[in-house]
Amino acid sequence: MANWRDFLSRHWGDVASVVGLIATIIGFVATLIQVRKSRTAAQAAREAVRQMRDRMDRIDTAAECSQAISIMDEIKRLQRVEAWVHLPDRYSALRKMLMSIRANNPWLTTAQQAVLLGAIEQFRSLEAVVEKVSASTEAGTAARLNRLASVQIDKVNEVMIEIKREGLERHG
Repeated sequence: MANWRDFLSRHWGDVASVVGLIATIIGFVATLIQVRKSRTAAQAAREAVRQMRDRMDRIDTAAECSQAISIMDEIKRLQRVEAWVHLPDRYSALRKMLMSIRANNPWLTTAQQAVLLGAIEQFRSLEAVVEKVSASTEAGTAARLNRLASVQIDKVNEVMIEIKREGLERHG
């Protein structure tokens, strides 16, 4: 016991340094573990935000498709009653909306992009026809134009349904 006391009294500083070094190493390891946990939590938070943004984008896009479909239904009603003078403005508004949907959602599939582009082109053509028809009313024009509008409504509706379904599959 005396040897132990003599050793401690002569080497107290050395023992304290070794104990301090061990405590420092333990503290450093604990800090590294906490940093790693913080980094993992931050990454998880970033991923959750990214997923929420993706989900919100899909919801917004589905809502925009729904608005476009409503405009298409309005176009059909106007064509049915041969209100030719009001149609060019509705065609233009619809095309702008479809172009916005297409341009602002690069995550849309190639097929979805093609459907939107087809609808844009179709309604551009319909506008040209209506411009000509408004000068001369031809029997059966409204029915023919409504058939074309119905095809585009169905296609854009399919895009909207796919967007909603993909959002549910990705995020539950």
